[in-house]
Amino acid sequence: MFEWPNDFAEQFWKLYPRKVDKKKAIQSLDKIKKYGKIDFDLILAGVKTYCISVSGKDVEFIKHPTTWLNGECWKNEIQTGLLPNMPLRTQIDIEDAIRMFARFGYWSRYAGPAPGLQHSLATPELMAKHGMLEDGRKIRKIAYAPRIQQADQAAGIRESERLL
Repeated sequence: MFEWPNDFAEQFWKLYPRKVDKKKAIQSLDKIKKYGKIDFDLILAGVKTYCISVSGKDVEFIKHPTTWLNGECWKNEIQTGLLPNMPLRTQIDIEDAIRMFARFGYWSRYAGPAPGLQHSLATPELMAKHGMLEDGRKIRKIAYAPRIQQADQAAGIRESERLL
């Protein structure tokens, strides 16, 4: 048999998010108290959990306190709305997307707009890190003859700017 505080009705009513039919709610609480096998702290913890789960909802979608008590809803768990093992984000890391693009030539739709398009998250620095120009073309790396290297240096062309 669990001991309940003298002001259990007021404590419950103060916490419960929907204030309708106080008399019926107190009667339901009395019935639960007389049963004697349920700890009042467990009910209060359930009310707090329920308050979290219904925060932001319209009042009409919050259970009446009597319905909540009679249904023993303090035993319920919060429903988060997510399926088990569902990823919390659908975007992939931009560097992973660039790496995949450089290797396979495929741009993931989860990485946002492709390189070279407006609002692309692929920065020129990240693209260059993976051997790509900012518009998505691969940087051609070949060994040049010394004469071509000298001409490129004189013209201000870097080896990394040579295209396929």
